[in-house]
Amino acid sequence: MNKDLDVGSDKLKTVLCYLCGKPLSEPTNVDHIPMKQLWTPEIRKTHGPNLQTRRVHRQCNSDYQLDENYFLATILPLAKGSYAGESHYRKLATDIISKKELPLKIQVLNEFSDKVGGIHLPNSKIAKSFDTRRFNRIIWKIIRGLFFVHNDEVLPVEWPILRDVFIDNPPEHFLLFNSLPNISEHGAYPGVFSYRYTKLMEPDGLHYWAMLFLDQIIITVSFDDLK
Repeated sequence: MNKDLDVGSDKLKTVLCYLCGKPLSEPTNVDHIPMKQLWTPEIRKTHGPNLQTRRVHRQCNSDYQLDENYFLATILPLAKGSYAGESHYRKLATDIISKKELPLKIQVLNEFSDKVGGIHLPNSKIAKSFDTRRFNRIIWKIIRGLFFVHNDEVLPVEWPILRDVFIDNPPEHFLLFNSLPNISEHGAYPGVFSYRYTKLMEPDGLHYWAMLFLDQIIITVSFDDLK
């Protein structure tokens, strides 16, 4: 398996913790962008992706751990049938036997319902809800990390965002973004995670990010320029 790759290693990675924006000081550790647990041990062994990392304060990193666990657990049911999703389900079978993180799994099961606002959905459809605060916190953390990797700029810990999640029937804003020319795709192993981004209405304007998780789940995020 390849060692993790520090993209842009000649930049500010040894100076700032992108999670808090303060100068790095010990104790520190390595943060994977996005979280390493998206790649199962099976996928890491088979494909050996070079994961993007940055050194951060250990406490800053650990403050996100429970929400990262939640994020993966809540999107995983949407990835059933994909190569990466099935790898996670094989790992999940072992975790269930060991009762690992059982309360979290029960929470995610309770996020499925055949009713919305008390009204039953037609044709046996099921609605999926999210813990918006925790979900958006991790999505924003991922964008902050990638933004730091590409631009050496620390984004605020909190910032207003517009977020969308879908598997099929993409919304109009995504179709328009997808039609734009010359927008590169990034990602060490696209079957698990890839992303594209642009800044509209240069030089000041709107940032738009589209991220593909586990080869099935598309999450888009837009936010105003910070300047």
